[in-house]
Amino acid sequence: MDDAVLKRIKTAAVPMSLGAVFILGLIVIQVIRSGTKPPDLVAWQTSFSQASQTAARENRPILIDFYASWCPACQFMDSDVWSDPGIAQQIAADYVPLLADVDKPDGGKLAKQYQIPSLPTILIVSAGGSIYKGGLTMDKLQMQQFLRQGAWATAHQPATLP
Repeated sequence: MDDAVLKRIKTAAVPMSLGAVFILGLIVIQVIRSGTKPPDLVAWQTSFSQASQTAARENRPILIDFYASWCPACQFMDSDVWSDPGIAQQIAADYVPLLADVDKPDGGKLAKQYQIPSLPTILIVSAGGSIYKGGLTMDKLQMQQFLRQGAWATAHQPATLP
């Protein structure tokens, strides 16, 4: 093949690759905007006082997910992490799950109380609200490890005040 032909192929390949990436990006955005949300396998509570009462009664820590509907990383957690049956089962066995929407009055107040720096933020707290462990965006494997470490922490170390 002639050098001029190779040069034209290489020159055309870059815009074509960028175009393909652009189209793929548009498809991903459309899927996110379409509102198709995976089934919610975690039985989230939305009231800290109710979660706290349940946690005290059942002697389990509270797992708080601070999120917002407009947050891409929160949407990733919804679609990839919270929708995993193994993670949902681990949460049901060891935690009282609480979903704190920072754009709603109760969730916003709780986010201020815990001085949440970014979204999503995941906290494991005692029934009284003291923090055992915290983390940010995680994939499935990281969340499984976080939940195991959180269960160990709640059994072996004192919590700290928010």
